[in-house]
Amino acid sequence: MTLDQYQRKSCYAVQEHESHKEAMSHWTIGLTEEAGEVNGDIKHKYYNHEDVSDMKMAEELGDVLWYIAALCTELGISLEAVAQLNIAKNRHKYPDGAFDKDRSANRHADYERFKETEEYLEIESSMHTTFGL
Repeated sequence: MTLDQYQRKSCYAVQEHESHKEAMSHWTIGLTEEAGEVNGDIKHKYYNHEDVSDMKMAEELGDVLWYIAALCTELGISLEAVAQLNIAKNRHKYPDGAFDKDRSANRHADYERFKETEEYLEIESSMHTTFGL
């Protein structure tokens, strides 16, 4: 399944909102809540030495993904394009594939240069979607 296929399929159980602002607030609150649950599971697993299964972690990460997809859909952008942009941005920042503290420190200037590349402009032109909530 591609990310765009996931985005389309994930729209089936979406609550309607009175406004774009209400939807954005709801999805953002849900995203941070679910990310907090992932954080709590990590704490319980590694610091409290509790049995938190990989399946439980996958379920929580899936909830995070669902809210990200809902935000993308509300914004009219493709989840696939978001993923492509993130990979391209990181590949531009670390072209040899290894973390570099100097490149990280200069990431803002690097990002401005990245925004002028053909790859960035291609992703930008393909990011809008007609997926509807």
